[in-house]
Amino acid sequence: MILYALFVEKYREQQDKKTNFFDYIQRFLEEGGPNGGADNVSPRVQVGLESGFKFSLSLLKEIRNVNKDMLVNSLEYLYQTLRFSEPGSLYSTDKLSFMIDSNLNDARQFLVSLIEEAAAHGQLATRGLELAFKIILLLGIVRSNVEDFLIVATLLDKHKVTSVDLRQELDYLLKEDSVMKDREGDGPGQ
Repeated sequence: MILYALFVEKYREQQDKKTNFFDYIQRFLEEGGPNGGADNVSPRVQVGLESGFKFSLSLLKEIRNVNKDMLVNSLEYLYQTLRFSEPGSLYSTDKLSFMIDSNLNDARQFLVSLIEEAAAHGQLATRGLELAFKIILLLGIVRSNVEDFLIVATLLDKHKVTSVDLRQELDYLLKEDSVMKDREGDGPGQ
């Protein structure tokens, strides 16, 4: 919400009102601001993203202890968001990507703790557990991170979980593979 307000305010300051808002945001993030690197707001964006993410994760941790249904609904929202993300869209090697990756590792650790807790209580057939597995797998797809795939496989095997259906997410993984092959085919000399 804070980032949206920042973008709207910066967008309003621009003289060229005919620019599409979403094109403006993309240019803003790619170039470090509306005037290129001249007014770099990257540190502000990083702090906004990091604090917003940390705040959301803290809320999820509290919800976990207060209301399981609300936690499942929140995980469902996150799952639906990730399902519509482009495979590999969070993969990059710039400074912002490393910060996002660190935050996503924290989220993954939270999801792993949900799985471990459910397994310890013998609750291996709950929607929350299924969503935790699915979200970790989707995080791996969206950020092209093999470690996430291995964690899912290890946890499924460790806890002998057979109630989680990951076919849809694995189909999504195949989509990522075909997208990567298409990108490789567009290289020089093709």
